[in-house]
Amino acid sequence: GRRELLERIAQAVGERAEPETKPVMQLAVVGKRNAGKSSFINALAGEQRVIVSETPGTTRDSVDVRVKLDGREFVVIDTAGV
Repeated sequence: GRRELLERIAQAVGERAEPETKPVMQLAVVGKRNAGKSSFINALAGEQRVIVSETPGTTRDSVDVRVKLDGREFVVIDTAGV
């Protein structure tokens, strides 16, 4: 009856549920304008992921960059200079 139907639905939903994801560490890089924050993040990423310029104030909005080092994944946040 109804109980069996609910059990079957619960089982079907449980089988299709996405696996739990581990929380990812987030690291915000904060510093003065033109201090090299974006260059540092590009070096961590091993490629140019954020814009680098000699012009102060190039980074205006925070940019999240997903990085994997030594088998660990984390997000580095490039922030505007303070």
